[in-house]
Amino acid sequence: MKKENKEAKERYLAEFKEEVAKNDTLEKEKEIARKQEQEQEWQKHREYKTRKEQEIKEYGFEIDDDFIEDLLKSGFTTQDIENFKQKAKNGNKLAQQILENYDTYHTGNGYYGYSMSNNAIKAYKKGLMPLSKWGKKEAQELEDLLGVKISVFKLKKFLKMYGQRGYHHTSKMFNTTNFYSMAEAFSNGKDEILNFFKLDF
Repeated sequence: MKKENKEAKERYLAEFKEEVAKNDTLEKEKEIARKQEQEQEWQKHREYKTRKEQEIKEYGFEIDDDFIEDLLKSGFTTQDIENFKQKAKNGNKLAQQILENYDTYHTGNGYYGYSMSNNAIKAYKKGLMPLSKWGKKEAQELEDLLGVKISVFKLKKFLKMYGQRGYHHTSKMFNTTNFYSMAEAFSNGKDEILNFFKLDF
């Protein structure tokens, strides 16, 4: 009887040790997997940071990845995006505006002197403007992007229909003026642009 008890105890201890060893192995495997996952996340972050630093060096700003993804979903191709990037490198301000997709808050940032809000000033610097400020230069840049002749009248009509991006205060009297963005206009999708200008690109 004592012998049987001893054997049973030894079996129990052996099974217990085996179970402990299995648990230790499982925990070690989990820890290794966790560290690998963490390293992958760090690597992604490093790659993202490097890419954004390179974009600032090449273009002077960071490209809005989410907006580019939206453009691709709305009908633009990767070749279209690469074309915008090349045009942006060559100094096309509208291409830069599309890639950056810049926007500002409309309130809460004060005024510069007695002219306009600081947010409006920031918007101007990024090419977002009231409709009256869009002119020949911008029409020519859009021509460069689309490869078709575009009049200032046609440009303004296009922006009025598709490009309004909020408003800004443009005087101390809190007058509000609508501002327009080419990125906003392009966010409506490639087909809308094709139909408006009746062209294929």
